[in-house]
Amino acid sequence: RHVCGLSDLGRLKTNVMRDRVLEKNPFAEVEIFNTNINNAEDARKIFQGCDLIIAATDNIRSRLNINTLSIELGIPSLYGKCAVRAAGGEVLRVRPKVGPCFSCIYADASMEAAAEEM
Repeated sequence: RHVCGLSDLGRLKTNVMRDRVLEKNPFAEVEIFNTNINNAEDARKIFQGCDLIIAATDNIRSRLNINTLSIELGIPSLYGKCAVRAAGGEVLRVRPKVGPCFSCIYADASMEAAAEEM
């Protein structure tokens, strides 16, 4: 479930999540980037040097783009999503060159992404 509350209305999710992480662990190093993750060059610059990519995005196209860069750069990634009305959810861990990637698990995702509105 979202940890955002009414007091977070109007705030960017990246800022809210940074604040939540730091509330739990004030010694954590959290760096946020408010950018369009579908811009591959910008995303590549952001991801280089990361230890882990957390793909908590709202659409399939961005998950596929993150997956491509995760594999290319050899950075593990986590994908999370909730089912409609929070009836459930999924978490996927991708370890490049160790196991299957996002595209391997969700083979039809590119077809769904093509139909998504941007």
